[in-house]
Amino acid sequence: MARRSKRKRSRLPASQVLSPATRELSDDGTTAYARGELAKARLAMERVLVAAPAHVPTLLTLAQIARDEVRLTDAIRYLKTVATVDPQHGQALAELGRLLYQQNEVSQALDMLRRAHRLGDRSAALMSSLPGALMSMGQHEAGLKIASESAQTHPDDHRLHSSRLLALNYTNLRSAESVARAHREWGNRCADDIAGYPPPTDAEAFGLEIRPKRLRLGIVSADLRQHSVSYFATPLLANLDRERFEVVVYHTHPNRDDTTVRLISSADRWHNVAELADRELLRCIRADGIHLLLDLNGHTAYNRLPVFAARAAPVQLTYAGYPNTTGLEAMDYRVVDCITDPASENDEEHYTETLVRLPETFLCYAPGSGRPSRRVREQSGWLTFGCFNNPQKITGDVLATWLEILRTVQRSRLLLKSRVSGDRGYVTRTTRYFTERGISQKRLEFRPYATSAADGMAVYQHVDIALDTFPYNGTTTSCEAMWMGVPVITLRGAAHAGRVGASLLCAAGLSELVAEDRAGYVDAAVTLASDADRLYRLSAGLRDQMQQSALMNAPAFARRFESALDHVWERFLDASRTSATGPPIPR
Repeated sequence: MARRSKRKRSRLPASQVLSPATRELSDDGTTAYARGELAKARLAMERVLVAAPAHVPTLLTLAQIARDEVRLTDAIRYLKTVATVDPQHGQALAELGRLLYQQNEVSQALDMLRRAHRLGDRSAALMSSLPGALMSMGQHEAGLKIASESAQTHPDDHRLHSSRLLALNYTNLRSAESVARAHREWGNRCADDIAGYPPPTDAEAFGLEIRPKRLRLGIVSADLRQHSVSYFATPLLANLDRERFEVVVYHTHPNRDDTTVRLISSADRWHNVAELADRELLRCIRADGIHLLLDLNGHTAYNRLPVFAARAAPVQLTYAGYPNTTGLEAMDYRVVDCITDPASENDEEHYTETLVRLPETFLCYAPGSGRPSRRVREQSGWLTFGCFNNPQKITGDVLATWLEILRTVQRSRLLLKSRVSGDRGYVTRTTRYFTERGISQKRLEFRPYATSAADGMAVYQHVDIALDTFPYNGTTTSCEAMWMGVPVITLRGAAHAGRVGASLLCAAGLSELVAEDRAGYVDAAVTLASDADRLYRLSAGLRDQMQQSALMNAPAFARRFESALDHVWERFLDASRTSATGPPIPR
């Protein structure tokens, strides 16, 4: 008699085995989700979860649906359940960490991301979030190490390479030469990657009218929305001479907001191109017949630098969005000023672009709508220093310098506000740093990240003197502080990222608050804090002073920017006239 074969038992725990009816319901939900029917899929999966509360695939699907419906709190709840049921589920831990990071729960996010990394997860989602979380918590060396690992693990992921290059700007852990080399190496790789793209032809790129009534300026940016770049793009877009320039915008971010709607009216044509692949965007720009193409992203999120690498327009420039070279040989110019990039420093060897230095300042600031007025505070006997900069910019050297200021100015406090200032782990870590060095906890204040721009600005009413970060200065935060009547102390650094503060303050008429080294930074802060009359007068008149300065003279700034555009176009025409084969690619 033949033996009856034994049925192979499932290795899944009972909580992961669905009944036939529940399995059918799960299949219906999975099919609905694949079709994009989110509500139907959610209802089906929620019914499955009632029958099997610990079923991991169902929890993961519900987390995906919640994420797609922008219900991040629900997505986090489902993923936390997965992490409890299956602590070794690297994918769930990585996604949970990524969402927690987006919600500014950085210490929890870092724990989840590290656990996933230890389990071997090297997904792009994890590798893009872990470096920023580490650096936000002051672990810059570890952050740079993971950023380098991410670029090696995903050699073809342009976004991860850009994230790594951006991270290099936050500290002095790498030499200027090595940072420049990293950018050039990426630029060479990018040039190889786009080698198969359609090359520019006379008909597409250079068959333009070389003396048009209006030069066609293309602007590529992801940040024409509620973003720091928009405060500097707004005055330029609003004041360019439309009789001389036609402005065509290519907005690369998938979302739009009230700022976007307002800026659309400042352009002659506006294209939402987030869904276009690089090849498609390249064709779109060439078809529009752009004379000058301006990048406002550099290596920040949603950039489209490969399109520039493929030579989308005869003359290409980068400006404002990124404090370093793009590394692209096809990027012809970088717009700066004589303070951020003085000719005497011989920094141009670190850039693939030719520098175009604007007189006075390379930035013009326009505060957003609904800004609260600056109120004059009564003297309480305590002086408050404050910093609202990106926490990744707060290095060990910055903390040590602030510590010295607090030690010297006895009745002083430090107020910090950033995306992590409401995070318990960050508060504990930062508080411990100061208390272990003799600064009482009562002299520290952490304000949670404001949900609106107006609320964020209002916190400046509780600050007397703003302290800039280094070697990566603040930009929008410094302008906002001055707009609210709060003077800023900055340190002039060795590279563009560390000289923006000096550029802004000099343009606003506050050059005396620019220090040349850490000792000078401390002295400038202590001296201003010790002179109550000077501080009061400076605070009371700072907004008016700023409005009368080059930093907010938008019409004059636009004329200078137009002159720079005319200059680089004339250089292109000069090169054309000396070429026997027609207009060459610049450089």
